[in-house]
Amino acid sequence: MGDIRYVCLSDMHFGADNSILTRLSSTDGSVDPLHPSDVLLHLVNCLRNLVNGNSGDRLPTLVLNGDILDLAFSTENVAAMAFRHFLELTMPEDPAARLFDPEIVFIPGNHDHHLWETCRERQYADSLSGADWSSPLPRPPHIMPMRNPNGVPSYFMDAIVRSLPWLEKVSVKTVYPNLAIGSPDKLIVVSHGHFIENAYLMVSEFADLLYPETPPRTTMEAWEAQNFAWIDFVWSVLGRSGSIGVDEEKVYNTENSPKAIGALLGGAARNLVLKKGGATGKTLAKGVGELVGTVVTDYFERGQSDTLLSDDGAGVRRFMRVPVQNQIKSEFGSALPANVTLVFGHTHKPFEAVMKLKDFFTPDFAAYNSGGWVVDSPEVKPLIGGAVLLIDEDANLASLRMYNERHAPSEYCVSVQVAESPAAAVNNSLFEHLSKTVDPKKWPWAAFSKAAASAVKQHNKRLSDFLESSSSEATLQ
Repeated sequence: MGDIRYVCLSDMHFGADNSILTRLSSTDGSVDPLHPSDVLLHLVNCLRNLVNGNSGDRLPTLVLNGDILDLAFSTENVAAMAFRHFLELTMPEDPAARLFDPEIVFIPGNHDHHLWETCRERQYADSLSGADWSSPLPRPPHIMPMRNPNGVPSYFMDAIVRSLPWLEKVSVKTVYPNLAIGSPDKLIVVSHGHFIENAYLMVSEFADLLYPETPPRTTMEAWEAQNFAWIDFVWSVLGRSGSIGVDEEKVYNTENSPKAIGALLGGAARNLVLKKGGATGKTLAKGVGELVGTVVTDYFERGQSDTLLSDDGAGVRRFMRVPVQNQIKSEFGSALPANVTLVFGHTHKPFEAVMKLKDFFTPDFAAYNSGGWVVDSPEVKPLIGGAVLLIDEDANLASLRMYNERHAPSEYCVSVQVAESPAAAVNNSLFEHLSKTVDPKKWPWAAFSKAAASAVKQHNKRLSDFLESSSSEATLQ
């Protein structure tokens, strides 16, 4: 087996009060940004166990695949402090105890999408110093190459890193929205995953209605360029907009589902058009409100907690068949890989599967979802959970399923999963190695499971108490 080369984590939602990686006060359930959560401590112990199993001196690259900082349901200061605890634990002052390579790769998701915008705009501004102003300037790009990207410094993330003086040589390289990893024959596409949902293509939905004759958008650049402001507004701006962000989270928690956000945004869109649209607005307001509300409500995958993919994978296949396929072909030319894997998160429901795909340059692809680390419901949702995705030097991939929500603490159990049949998994040396290494009944795995079970129960109760309190307040009013 080759050494572990990449460790992929997503949907950590540092700073959010529903993340089990953010410590909550034992007295009032509020966020305690000064201390790491117990789950985070035990997760790092597990990561250390894995990295210590490498035979070489080269440390694996940490890939943070989106929604690392929660800028929708927390503010920058709280999110920064929670993320700093992760850095302190994984990249301590003693160089011999550090777990990851000094270059960290960050792929923004929807909850930290704003950090990509700051990177993108700074990159474009820097390019103007050497621009030819005697001819029209090129438009600023909205994406980066997936293959061997240079990356853009994330000044906010780097500032958090620099707050630990011993990490002066550690940097965060921002890549968006896709990263290519692998050998000439195996391609692994790492992407956060929000574009698998229609809710994140809302502006494109409007464009199709307004300009039905417009040619279809088929590139990753077009998808992002048309929808970036919508993504940024809903999931990276509202949460930081004073009391609006607080109210947004209250709606989310009170209704116990992201579907409530659809009603909130639909109503806002209806009222905005009604008040600002004059005579025409009176005609359009209801339709606009219903369109926004329906698209957001029906297609928020995170709210569909009883099925792995509510659309049976149609959104994932569309994402791979259209923009990802075009990006691969434009960057790889005729040297297309025979095997393709998609690594994504976003839905908070980890799974591994081989998915058939028509009109693609391979007949199928493997899909690995890394789940998430938040609790959205007062009730246990068995499909919700978190995983660590590992890639070795030979581009073998395996999912270390850290937990799924369970009713009994004894049912929490770390396991190793692959998107292949048991017979085919024999050829995956990383899977074989991890299956022998990870003993869910022993430390650190058993200790992690105990901490995860306790944290999920705490968050279930916290949400239950919140809903009961909200119901009582509504009754009194």
